[in-house]
Amino acid sequence: MLEVRCFHNLLVGDWLSVWSDQAGRFSDFLAPVSRQILEEQILGNILFDPEGLLLAYLDGVPVGTIHAAFGPNADGSDFSRQIGILYAPIIRSDVPLDRSGVAAALIQAGETYFRRNGTHRWYAGGYSKASPFYTGLYGWTNPEGICDADRETLEVFCRLGYSRFGVSHRYRLRCAPWKSSLTPKIQQVDGRVLVTHFERVTEPSWWEANIYRNFDTEEWNVFPRNGFNDEPIAGAVLRWMSPTFSPYGEIERKDPRYILDYIAVNEAHLREGIASFLLTVVLAGLARHHSAFTLDTVIDARNGRLASFLQANRFQNIGSVTSFYKVVA
Repeated sequence: MLEVRCFHNLLVGDWLSVWSDQAGRFSDFLAPVSRQILEEQILGNILFDPEGLLLAYLDGVPVGTIHAAFGPNADGSDFSRQIGILYAPIIRSDVPLDRSGVAAALIQAGETYFRRNGTHRWYAGGYSKASPFYTGLYGWTNPEGICDADRETLEVFCRLGYSRFGVSHRYRLRCAPWKSSLTPKIQQVDGRVLVTHFERVTEPSWWEANIYRNFDTEEWNVFPRNGFNDEPIAGAVLRWMSPTFSPYGEIERKDPRYILDYIAVNEAHLREGIASFLLTVVLAGLARHHSAFTLDTVIDARNGRLASFLQANRFQNIGSVTSFYKVVA
């Protein structure tokens, strides 16, 4: 018999068994999660409601999970019950029946949770940077969709009336070790700009502070040498999970993983080599501390310019994610 239960503390081992099964199957997509990281990143979050974390059982055996939670309000100062988000639908690979049946039961249980709270706009997989629970864990970066490799779950969302509204590509750069490739264009940029680098201690909103509370964040900004007091012409932000909360244990120290949250250049300064220069500065900074490291990022599939830039700088496209939405009366 298939049944869906709400989470409680005695089910920690069940949730971990489901996640670990799929983390082994989709290691490029799901980070390993320990009991400590589950407690710190998910259960200990001020926004966590155990009734929204759902587990599916088949004849008493845990076979799947999904997390129904609320998104931010307009200015990010609080959560809003107007927006419901279904995070991290995960079904064990060894389910002895149609996996799509388990996925459907979990999704419909999440919808029931939303209806009970008066939520009429539902998103699945991601809603901009709206996950205070799974950043760095689901997709190794900001969870902005459902893994396209899980075709069965994608098809279930479509069958249940969800519409696709966004596709994002995930890119990864492995440096073991990193080797600089200073071109004449990059060297010319070095003579024309100044770079500031600092550790960010605050976030633009309460919501983002909640998302990145377990992360260390560094920010770089590029200014023209003759206009240091003006607005920056380029910038980049890098995040990594603090060692205290690391789910990766000793591996984290040997091969740390970072999220490239964004890298951007002012439109007036495109094609001047500034983005390549800035990325070189960022990677050189990491290489001073680590002989090997991995950088993950996720970008909108429509952003061909950024995709070309990443590919030119040896990032590999490791998969896509799709986001869905559904509006109900």
